[in-house]
Amino acid sequence: MILIQLLFGWPAIICFMALATIGAFKSNKKLMVAALIWSLPNTYFISGYNGWIQFAVLYLPLSFGVSAFLVESKWNVVPKLLLIPAYAFYAALGLAVVNQ
Repeated sequence: MILIQLLFGWPAIICFMALATIGAFKSNKKLMVAALIWSLPNTYFISGYNGWIQFAVLYLPLSFGVSAFLVESKWNVVPKLLLIPAYAFYAALGLAVVNQ
């Protein structure tokens, strides 16, 4: 049960968003790749929903991958900007869960 929560639940979301944030602000490519890999089971699990969530599921791994690619380049502000929609998506998802 704990392993399932670490792969698919809110602890996983908090961990990979924290990894992505730290990786973007410290310009650490390894942390960005770790966040990308850790986000894949969660985004695969969420991909079964309909509507705008499917777009967000496609965007999240793509944005983490682009961020990992650009984090050590001269455009180091782009990975930080690509995290904003990810935070907005998980904030909206959290509000939807709380308001059920």
